[in-house]
Amino acid sequence: MTLNALFQKDVHRPIETVIKADDQEHVLTEIEEYVVTREIAHKIRDFFTYYNESQGVNGVWISGFFGSGKSHLLKILSYVLENKEYNGVKLGQILADKIEDDHMLRGDVLRATRIP
Repeated sequence: MTLNALFQKDVHRPIETVIKADDQEHVLTEIEEYVVTREIAHKIRDFFTYYNESQGVNGVWISGFFGSGKSHLLKILSYVLENKEYNGVKLGQILADKIEDDHMLRGDVLRATRIP
């Protein structure tokens, strides 16, 4: 067995090393390849709960160490909340489909995509 056989996607494909805020060319790839870890799920559960229940809230604070993925998380959340459609699939649905073990969080993500 080769190392490449362990991965679902080609390990030799181009992979962006830095998240760029204005990069619209790789939106679908970024959301498809985003991994919702247990820790991220725990934190975004709070975010989506407050987002769905709050009126007039205009911001959030994302903190973490340098290189911990704050900008990447923010970009993914912006994709989900904007909920644009790419190749016939809404971005919010793609993230929701990644959440298999927490039906409440999955529902909260989908509910948030319906807020204009």
